[in-house]
Amino acid sequence: MFGRPKPQRLLADHVLHLNFQINTLKSELNENRKKIYSLEQQNKNLSVGCPKPDYSGASQYYASSTEEEITDLNRRFRDLYEKNRHVVMGALDELPEFADSEELKAKTVFSVIVLTYRSVHDTVKRDRVWSILDAAEDCNRGELDNALYRHLYNEAQSQHGMDNAKEVTSQIWSVLYDFPSLKTCTCFNRFILDCVDVVWAVVAGINGNQPRLKIEYESYQFDPAKHLRTPNSNPRASVIKRYLWPSLSEPTTGRIHLKAIVVT
Repeated sequence: MFGRPKPQRLLADHVLHLNFQINTLKSELNENRKKIYSLEQQNKNLSVGCPKPDYSGASQYYASSTEEEITDLNRRFRDLYEKNRHVVMGALDELPEFADSEELKAKTVFSVIVLTYRSVHDTVKRDRVWSILDAAEDCNRGELDNALYRHLYNEAQSQHGMDNAKEVTSQIWSVLYDFPSLKTCTCFNRFILDCVDVVWAVVAGINGNQPRLKIEYESYQFDPAKHLRTPNSNPRASVIKRYLWPSLSEPTTGRIHLKAIVVT
């Protein structure tokens, strides 16, 4: 009576599913076209009464952050480790699940910055507008790139990074499911929001402008140009045991803004 469905029924269900996917993609395509059109109009409006300089690299120059802004971002990223992390580690001391486990506390805090970076990075790459821009013709790809980064950055700022914060917390809760007090730790949750705020400026650029930076946290060999040892490390060891905080660098130039903090 409840035997296997007939092939015709399976085929019909499959066709319905494909039609649903096609309609969804069409809807997303239309929304992204509207978004591109809006960005193009914004660029045109901004250009009125403000003629473009006629020298090479002018557009890139005006879409770049100042050295003062980059220095301030470096400070904010460093403060997450030197100030915010210290406060969070103290708060975790008060939670029974973290009693007498300095390494677990350090790994939990480190996971926040790594998961936040991955979440923001994936948010940017998930936006289907990029695939449409790749196929776009008769447009300045560089200017549209900058406009889209500014749009994504401002959108995240308007939401206070809540989407990324929710994604990060859900990943942490799924791993530390038997740490119930962590969910209600206000200091820890505030730290996640602070990381999201800084990381958006890292990934998308300050206000969506160049440069766009990256963090590094996966090397195994100690490199004095990229890493700083903790005081309790073996000064002669060349193998990294674990990271306490990632480095901050500029992919296009190789410039190291801040060295990673590691244990060797």
